[in-house]
Amino acid sequence: MLVVPWSDEIVRGRNAVIRHLVQTGRMPSHSQLAGDLSLSEAATRSVLRQMHDVHAVLLGGQDQIRMLWPFSDLPTPFQVTVGDRSYWANCAWDSLGIPAALHTDAVIRAAFADSPGEALITVKDGKVSPGHYLVHFPHPVRRWYDDLVYT
Repeated sequence: MLVVPWSDEIVRGRNAVIRHLVQTGRMPSHSQLAGDLSLSEAATRSVLRQMHDVHAVLLGGQDQIRMLWPFSDLPTPFQVTVGDRSYWANCAWDSLGIPAALHTDAVIRAAFADSPGEALITVKDGKVSPGHYLVHFPHPVRRWYDDLVYT
């Protein structure tokens, strides 16, 4: 596996995206991120493409940020509520990653893939309850980037 070091520009861009996301619950637009980074929109798009290339984000159409792990910009079956703010997680695993990333308690609403209904999971003081759910990964990790959106 080839490991590509992140440039200072990529780290700065990722940190700016995270700050905006935590404060607003949404990924920043190009103009918002350009302002946060004091860059032109063209330079910001270049940074975003670099971030995408090293898997720091997943870009969608028109270079919009679709995912910054563990966060999704689009609604998913995994909604994580932290205080008065809600975030979307990319998958069940990422739904646990949001409270871990934010170092806080959370309530997770996760739709079941194989039946109607949902799981209501609480993370308090780093512990998950109830603890009787099973998470299924349909593909091995080495294949996740084959199609990240549907993995």
